[in-house]
Amino acid sequence: MSGPTVVPGTASKQDVIKAYAISEEEYDEIKRDFDEMDADNSGFVDGAEIAVSLKKERGGQAPSDEEVAAALKTFDSDADGKITFLEYVGALGYQPIREKAPAAASAATVDAAMRAPLEWVFEQLDDDGSGFIEEREGLKVGKWLGGGGGDLLAFWTKMKADMDADGDGKVSKEEFVTWMGTKGCSHPTAALQLKDEVQSKLNQAKLQQPYPKRPVPSLSASAGKDEVCSTLGLAPEEYDEMRADFDAMDADRSGVVDKSEIVESLKKERGGQAPSAEDVDGMLAMLDMDGDGKVTFVEYVTALAS
Repeated sequence: MSGPTVVPGTASKQDVIKAYAISEEEYDEIKRDFDEMDADNSGFVDGAEIAVSLKKERGGQAPSDEEVAAALKTFDSDADGKITFLEYVGALGYQPIREKAPAAASAATVDAAMRAPLEWVFEQLDDDGSGFIEEREGLKVGKWLGGGGGDLLAFWTKMKADMDADGDGKVSKEEFVTWMGTKGCSHPTAALQLKDEVQSKLNQAKLQQPYPKRPVPSLSASAGKDEVCSTLGLAPEEYDEMRADFDAMDADRSGVVDKSEIVESLKKERGGQAPSAEDVDGMLAMLDMDGDGKVTFVEYVTALAS
């Protein structure tokens, strides 16, 4: 027996609650968020309103055109350039009752376009390679993907309740892919965005790893190209590329790159978007091998070569 049909543009609050099996509180929260984005009260959200919403979320920092386009693509399921309330509800992972996957759905029912990114996400979260997400890793998932500020143990408990189909207290790859592919992600774009989010977290974690002071090879500040290439095993063209990159960062031509120049370099790479303090500190720690707060060319080329 099929579930109720909801006609876009005509659905009442009770129609949506019944069709999507959500509580009144969930409906009110979703509708409030949608109405805040729909600044002109037109009944749909367009690209300009998405840009304003993202800027507000980021404390006044304007999103890039690519970020606005990606957000619009995520929610605009019929690709008409605007987001209806029902498209918004669907993109959040809610599905009409008639479309919900059965509880015992196998991973084989997952859209093929979703499977690869979801398997990749699982493999990154399963950092000990055991084939399962267990409590320690589940707490990390909560920190990375659940907002990080709430009760991480409660997040892990709910994650198990949702995904642990065989009740063994851990989440296998098949359980993760099945739940995410049938309930967690509404379409392949959402799976790809999840992959991008996890990749971003991995990059941040790598940058934030502490770098101990390391001995710099016995190269003087005046070492020539041949000496640097010979000592570090670089090809001449690799040296030239690194030299050009370093000189571009060394805006004041002092021969060293300091924190402010790293900020400007990262900002330029990101199309004007200011880097976070964590990104700046991470890059400085990676390149500043003797820990004196500035980066010489020898340190720069050595850090990259290693």
